[in-house]
Amino acid sequence: MSNRDADSSAASQPLRLPLGACLAFSTEQPHYCLDPLEQRALGNAGAKRTEQFRLGRAAAAAALAKLGAPAAPVGMLESGAPQWPNNICGAISHTAALGVCVVGWATDFIALGLDLHPLNRPITSTVAARICTHTEQRELQSAANPAWLAQAIFSAKETVFKALHPLYQQFLGFKEAELTWLPEQQRFLASVSKWGLQDLTITVDTTGDALITLLALPRRQKVPHSQ
Repeated sequence: MSNRDADSSAASQPLRLPLGACLAFSTEQPHYCLDPLEQRALGNAGAKRTEQFRLGRAAAAAALAKLGAPAAPVGMLESGAPQWPNNICGAISHTAALGVCVVGWATDFIALGLDLHPLNRPITSTVAARICTHTEQRELQSAANPAWLAQAIFSAKETVFKALHPLYQQFLGFKEAELTWLPEQQRFLASVSKWGLQDLTITVDTTGDALITLLALPRRQKVPHSQ
Protein backbone atom coordinates (compact mmCIF):
# COMPACT_ATOMS: atom_id res chain seq x y z
CA MET A 1 0.00 0.00 0.00
CA SER A 2 1.38 3.41 -0.91
CA ASN A 3 1.83 6.23 1.60
CA ARG A 4 -0.96 8.13 -0.14
CA ASP A 5 -3.29 5.22 0.52
CA ALA A 6 -2.31 5.09 4.17
CA ASP A 7 -4.79 7.69 5.26
CA SER A 8 -6.86 8.68 7.27
CA SER A 9 -10.46 8.17 7.05
CA ALA A 10 -10.33 6.37 10.35
CA ALA A 11 -11.88 9.35 12.10
CA SER A 12 -14.75 11.54 11.08
CA GLN A 13 -14.09 15.17 10.22
CA PRO A 14 -15.86 17.13 12.95
CA LEU A 15 -14.56 20.60 12.16
CA ARG A 16 -16.09 23.06 9.77
CA LEU A 17 -13.07 23.70 7.60
CA PRO A 18 -12.42 27.01 5.88
CA LEU A 19 -12.68 26.93 2.12
CA GLY A 20 -9.46 25.62 0.61
CA ALA A 21 -8.21 23.71 3.67
CA CYS A 22 -7.97 19.91 3.79
CA LEU A 23 -7.98 17.77 6.93
CA ALA A 24 -6.85 14.17 7.30
CA PHE A 25 -6.47 11.68 10.15
CA SER A 26 -4.31 8.60 10.61
CA THR A 27 -4.33 5.70 13.06
CA GLU A 28 -1.88 2.87 13.75
CA GLN A 29 -2.96 0.88 10.71
CA PRO A 30 -1.97 0.71 7.95
CA HIS A 31 1.66 1.49 8.78
CA TYR A 32 3.12 4.56 7.13
CA CYS A 33 6.64 4.26 5.69
CA LEU A 34 8.69 7.34 6.51
CA ASP A 35 10.57 9.07 3.71
CA PRO A 36 14.36 9.27 4.28
CA LEU A 37 14.06 13.03 4.90
CA GLU A 38 11.39 12.40 7.53
CA GLN A 39 13.49 9.64 9.07
CA ARG A 40 16.48 11.96 9.37
CA ALA A 41 14.27 14.60 11.00
CA LEU A 42 13.13 12.01 13.54
CA GLY A 43 16.71 11.08 14.44
CA ASN A 44 17.29 8.41 17.07
CA ALA A 45 13.95 8.79 18.78
CA GLY A 46 12.47 6.02 20.89
CA ALA A 47 9.63 3.76 19.85
CA LYS A 48 6.84 5.91 21.31
CA ARG A 49 8.08 9.12 19.68
CA THR A 50 8.66 7.29 16.39
CA GLU A 51 5.10 5.98 16.28
CA GLN A 52 3.61 9.39 17.09
CA PHE A 53 5.81 11.06 14.47
CA ARG A 54 4.71 8.41 11.96
CA LEU A 55 1.05 9.06 12.74
CA GLY A 56 1.50 12.76 12.09
CA ARG A 57 3.41 12.26 8.83
CA ALA A 58 0.83 9.73 7.61
CA ALA A 59 -1.90 12.31 8.22
CA ALA A 60 0.21 14.93 6.42
CA ALA A 61 0.64 12.71 3.36
CA ALA A 62 -3.11 12.09 3.25
CA ALA A 63 -3.96 15.78 3.68
CA LEU A 64 -1.56 16.79 0.89
CA ALA A 65 -3.17 14.19 -1.37
CA LYS A 66 -6.63 15.59 -0.62
CA LEU A 67 -5.37 19.06 -1.43
CA GLY A 68 -4.08 17.85 -4.79
CA ALA A 69 -0.47 18.70 -3.97
CA PRO A 70 2.39 16.53 -5.26
CA ALA A 71 3.52 13.81 -2.88
CA ALA A 72 6.41 15.18 -0.80
CA PRO A 73 8.05 14.44 2.55
CA VAL A 74 7.44 16.75 5.49
CA GLY A 75 10.67 17.35 7.36
CA MET A 76 11.21 19.27 10.57
CA LEU A 77 12.61 22.73 11.25
CA GLU A 78 15.03 23.47 14.10
CA SER A 79 12.06 24.76 16.10
CA GLY A 80 10.41 21.35 15.80
CA ALA A 81 7.69 22.66 13.47
CA PRO A 82 6.93 20.79 10.26
CA GLN A 83 8.97 21.78 7.21
CA TRP A 84 6.32 22.04 4.51
CA PRO A 85 6.93 21.82 0.78
CA ASN A 86 7.00 25.10 -1.12
CA ASN A 87 3.61 26.82 -1.39
CA ILE A 88 2.06 24.72 1.39
CA CYS A 89 0.78 25.95 4.75
CA GLY A 90 -0.19 23.46 7.43
CA ALA A 91 -0.11 22.03 10.94
CA ILE A 92 0.19 18.57 12.48
CA SER A 93 -0.85 17.17 15.85
CA HIS A 94 -1.17 13.73 17.40
CA THR A 95 -2.13 11.74 20.45
CA ALA A 96 -0.73 8.30 21.25
CA ALA A 97 -3.08 6.65 18.75
CA LEU A 98 -4.27 9.35 16.34
CA GLY A 99 -2.57 11.78 14.00
CA VAL A 100 -4.23 14.74 12.31
CA CYS A 101 -3.08 17.30 9.79
CA VAL A 102 -4.57 20.36 8.12
CA VAL A 103 -3.05 21.87 4.98
CA GLY A 104 -3.82 24.56 2.46
CA TRP A 105 -2.08 26.47 -0.30
CA ALA A 106 0.11 29.30 0.97
CA THR A 107 -1.59 31.51 -1.60
CA ASP A 108 -4.84 30.98 0.35
CA PHE A 109 -3.62 30.99 3.97
CA ILE A 110 -1.17 33.02 6.02
CA ALA A 111 -1.18 30.38 8.74
CA LEU A 112 -2.91 27.25 9.98
CA GLY A 113 -2.83 25.90 13.53
CA LEU A 114 -4.17 22.64 14.90
CA ASP A 115 -4.03 20.67 18.14
CA LEU A 116 -5.34 17.41 19.57
CA HIS A 117 -5.76 16.96 23.33
CA PRO A 118 -6.79 13.59 24.83
CA LEU A 119 -10.00 13.89 26.81
CA ASN A 120 -8.57 11.50 29.41
CA ARG A 121 -5.73 13.93 30.18
CA PRO A 122 -7.16 16.49 32.62
CA ILE A 123 -5.68 19.93 33.20
CA THR A 124 -4.81 20.26 36.88
CA SER A 125 -5.60 23.42 38.83
CA THR A 126 -1.86 24.14 39.00
CA VAL A 127 -1.51 23.96 35.23
CA ALA A 128 -4.69 25.97 34.70
CA ALA A 129 -3.30 28.75 36.90
CA ARG A 130 -0.11 28.74 34.83
CA ILE A 131 -1.78 28.91 31.41
CA CYS A 132 -4.92 30.98 32.05
CA THR A 133 -5.18 34.75 32.34
CA HIS A 134 -7.21 36.21 35.20
CA THR A 135 -10.17 36.65 32.86
CA GLU A 136 -9.96 33.02 31.72
CA GLN A 137 -9.68 31.80 35.31
CA ARG A 138 -12.87 33.65 36.20
CA GLU A 139 -14.56 32.09 33.18
CA LEU A 140 -13.47 28.63 34.35
CA GLN A 141 -14.96 29.24 37.79
CA SER A 142 -18.37 29.99 36.31
CA ALA A 143 -18.30 27.35 33.55
CA ALA A 144 -20.83 24.51 33.47
CA ASN A 145 -17.98 22.07 32.73
CA PRO A 146 -14.74 23.65 33.94
CA ALA A 147 -12.66 20.51 33.42
CA TRP A 148 -13.57 20.35 29.72
CA LEU A 149 -13.12 24.10 29.27
CA ALA A 150 -9.64 23.96 30.81
CA GLN A 151 -8.67 21.30 28.28
CA ALA A 152 -10.13 23.39 25.47
CA ILE A 153 -8.21 26.48 26.60
CA PHE A 154 -4.93 24.53 26.75
CA SER A 155 -5.49 23.04 23.29
CA ALA A 156 -6.57 26.35 21.77
CA LYS A 157 -3.45 28.10 23.05
CA GLU A 158 -1.27 25.35 21.58
CA THR A 159 -3.09 25.94 18.30
CA VAL A 160 -2.42 29.69 18.47
CA PHE A 161 1.29 29.06 19.00
CA LYS A 162 1.52 26.57 16.13
CA ALA A 163 -0.20 29.01 13.78
CA LEU A 164 1.69 32.15 14.77
CA HIS A 165 5.22 30.98 15.52
CA PRO A 166 6.14 30.53 11.82
CA LEU A 167 5.01 34.12 11.20
CA TYR A 168 6.73 35.86 14.08
CA GLN A 169 9.57 33.48 15.03
CA GLN A 170 9.13 34.48 18.66
CA PHE A 171 8.16 32.66 21.82
CA LEU A 172 4.54 33.12 22.88
CA GLY A 173 3.69 32.50 26.52
CA PHE A 174 0.39 30.88 27.42
CA LYS A 175 -0.88 34.03 29.12
CA GLU A 176 0.10 36.23 26.16
CA ALA A 177 -2.83 34.80 24.22
CA GLU A 178 -6.20 35.61 25.79
CA LEU A 179 -9.27 33.61 24.86
CA THR A 180 -12.96 34.39 25.01
CA TRP A 181 -15.23 31.34 24.94
CA LEU A 182 -18.42 31.50 22.87
CA PRO A 183 -20.29 28.33 23.91
CA GLU A 184 -23.24 28.77 21.56
CA GLN A 185 -20.85 28.85 18.62
CA GLN A 186 -18.41 26.25 19.99
CA ARG A 187 -15.41 28.50 19.39
CA PHE A 188 -12.95 30.85 21.00
CA LEU A 189 -11.94 34.34 19.98
CA ALA A 190 -8.22 34.85 20.61
CA SER A 191 -6.26 38.06 21.09
CA VAL A 192 -2.48 38.50 21.20
CA SER A 193 -1.89 42.10 22.22
CA LYS A 194 1.88 42.14 21.75
CA TRP A 195 1.38 41.46 18.05
CA GLY A 196 -1.76 43.54 17.65
CA LEU A 197 -3.96 40.54 16.90
CA GLN A 198 -7.63 40.42 17.85
CA ASP A 199 -10.65 38.17 17.31
CA LEU A 200 -8.83 35.19 15.82
CA THR A 201 -11.41 32.40 15.54
CA ILE A 202 -10.50 29.00 16.99
CA THR A 203 -12.99 26.23 16.28
CA VAL A 204 -13.41 23.52 18.93
CA ASP A 205 -14.82 20.03 18.57
CA THR A 206 -14.13 16.40 19.49
CA THR A 207 -13.01 13.44 17.43
CA GLY A 208 -13.00 10.02 19.07
CA ASP A 209 -11.47 10.41 22.52
CA ALA A 210 -9.68 13.69 21.78
CA LEU A 211 -10.54 17.35 21.70
CA ILE A 212 -9.48 19.15 18.51
CA THR A 213 -8.92 22.87 17.94
CA LEU A 214 -8.25 24.70 14.67
CA LEU A 215 -7.16 28.22 13.72
CA ALA A 216 -7.04 29.37 10.09
CA LEU A 217 -5.78 32.75 8.94
CA PRO A 218 -6.82 33.30 5.32
CA ARG A 219 -4.54 35.33 3.09
CA ARG A 220 -7.17 38.08 2.87
CA GLN A 221 -6.93 38.64 6.65
CA LYS A 222 -4.42 41.33 7.56
CA VAL A 223 -1.89 40.25 10.17
CA PRO A 224 0.27 43.12 11.48
CA HIS A 225 4.05 42.94 11.71
CA SER A 226 4.42 39.35 10.51
CA GLN A 227 7.61 38.39 8.75
